Amino acid sequence: MKISDLSVQQKKTVLIIIGIGVVLLTALIVAAMLMIGGTDVKPAGGSNTILQDSSVPETEDDESVLQLESIYVSDQTVSKENSTSGNKIPVTVESNSGTSSNSGTGTETNKEKILVGGYSVKDFGAKGDGKTDDTKAFKSALAAAKENKATIYVPSGTYKLTEGLALGNVTLAGPGVNNFQTEADKMPILLIAQNSTNALTLASGAVSGVQIQYPSNSTSQKSAIYLTGPGNRISNVKISNAYQGIIFDQLSSSSNPGRSNIENVVLEGVRYLGMKVTNTWDVTFVSNVSVTGTDSEYKSKGIGLWFEKNDDVRVSDCVVTNACYGYQFSERNKKPTGEETASTWGTFLRCKASAVKYGMYFTSYFPDKRMQPVMFNDGNIQATDRAVFIEKSGAVLTMTNTVLTSSGASALKIQGGYNVMFNSCAITAQKGNGAEISGGMHVLFHSNTIKASLIGVKVGGYAPSGLVITDNTISASAKVNDTTTAGTVKSISGNK
Repeated sequence: MKISDLSVQQKKTVLIIIGIGVVLLTALIVAAMLMIGGTDVKPAGGSNTILQDSSVPETEDDESVLQLESIYVSDQTVSKENSTSGNKIPVTVESNSGTSSNSGTGTETNKEKILVGGYSVKDFGAKGDGKTDDTKAFKSALAAAKENKATIYVPSGTYKLTEGLALGNVTLAGPGVNNFQTEADKMPILLIAQNSTNALTLASGAVSGVQIQYPSNSTSQKSAIYLTGPGNRISNVKISNAYQGIIFDQLSSSSNPGRSNIENVVLEGVRYLGMKVTNTWDVTFVSNVSVTGTDSEYKSKGIGLWFEKNDDVRVSDCVVTNACYGYQFSERNKKPTGEETASTWGTFLRCKASAVKYGMYFTSYFPDKRMQPVMFNDGNIQATDRAVFIEKSGAVLTMTNTVLTSSGASALKIQGGYNVMFNSCAITAQKGNGAEISGGMHVLFHSNTIKASLIGVKVGGYAPSGLVITDNTISASAKVNDTTTAGTVKSISGNK
């Protein structure tokens, strides 16, 4: 029978049957493909699309600091090569079922993300059990990484190190780089079992996502991280029980540690010094650094952040707790000749200190030399003695919109300084004068709110050559008490 012989109704019935058959056949083909190929959904762009790993630290533009990447490995064969040099290298594949690795000459078919352009310390025999000495494995990984300009990856675990590691311009990275404060348990621990050398030395290198831990804060320890050479980066790092945490220094005229970036760092249980920033050229950034000491020695002489000679340091959102000196400033009293009196030029934004004896402390090896300007804005300092203490020095300080509180003495003590200005600050002395001024070249208090149990602003001893105290709101037994001799340039008015 020909189709043309069918009635209209019969033709419609045939078409419906054919349509149902096509739908069923398509469904069977799709089901078969899923059973054979699996149900994984590949990212757009193909089976070998490069993904940015969220656990990878950002890096500077400097070519010496390399960036980790991850690659989606499909069910197809993928060759692994060094993304910078083209040399095949060992690659570790992290998966829920365990860790597998190869020598760099084979292939992988796991559907996991792997690191390319880098080495895992476990590929070199590191155990990470907290008992085995993993120093040799780390040094072997360093040697390979330096040769291939690669990154060293440190999986979670506790790695005992009995010697210091000179990273040079290599990046050392762990997995705990997203929210280091809540994911500290995931961060690999470098257990430092020696006191004679710096734990890590960076020269244009980087460290991220690791915890450096000392068993105790012995007074004989060197620094946890020592920086020399430009362009270093430390991010998402935790340092525990160190005698001194992070130290910048210049070993030669060509090895200044400027253009470095320090961010998201916690230093806890510090014995003497949290961080010393000195000898830096160009711009150096320090942000979101927390320094805490616990023992009586740190409270009696310990320093949170110490700044000496720095061209342009920009500090933000830092906190110092339980120290003797929160933020200390002085000149560099060392070579090269001609720069012994160099000091810090810097900007501090939203920085805090609490339970410290002195919040900001300016001292000087050369009191007659003018220091570089420091600007401190939108901060909060809670001190047991002086919120700001300027000894006989050439300090140049501008403080704006900052809370300055002392629970045990006068909030501010100014014995020196070239230009010292307080503007729109909230100054409180629970047991003393709001401010005591006995020296300095030019001192200005304007539009501050001052609360004191004794005198708002007391001026005595050696008077500043230029003194301005205007338009402050003062709550004290006496607003301003000036006992200096006539002849100095003064403007004291509008205080209420």
